[in-house]
Amino acid sequence: MRKWVLAGILSAAALGVFAADKEDIVCEKDFSSLEGFVNVKNAGPARLEGRPVLKIDSEGGVQLWITVPAGESVRFSAEMKGDNVVRLENQHYFGAKCELFYKIDEKAFFSGLGCRVGTFDWIPVSKTLDTPTGKDLPVMVSFGLHRASGAMYVRNFKVEIVR
Repeated sequence: MRKWVLAGILSAAALGVFAADKEDIVCEKDFSSLEGFVNVKNAGPARLEGRPVLKIDSEGGVQLWITVPAGESVRFSAEMKGDNVVRLENQHYFGAKCELFYKIDEKAFFSGLGCRVGTFDWIPVSKTLDTPTGKDLPVMVSFGLHRASGAMYVRNFKVEIVR
């Protein structure tokens, strides 16, 4: 019995089930407002299932700049849901998506957290980024319907240091 309990605890820790300490959270948004967001288009706070969410309509989106600490592993995570998301052009990278943009030594990087089409229930999306040592890294987080119609919803957005 003890072996199973210990195995369950270790598995939960490996999967990140236990909550991060508050000092490990770099950013957390509940989307009750869009304070701090830029380039807001066809998007705004809404309520879904009794909770605040970010709702994005056809070809809309938002961006948020976050400075992450140097020399850390940082996990970006959220949940997204889609309602009749249809690509306006037949390219695999169009649809409901979450994306990171950052530069290291003047080289630009785009890193997707997910790109979906159709109608889908809440799915978790996440990406862990190892930041270089020496200086903090500005990262742009983007949520949107890239060349797509329909609606997408985002909730539980968090950026946290992974220890």
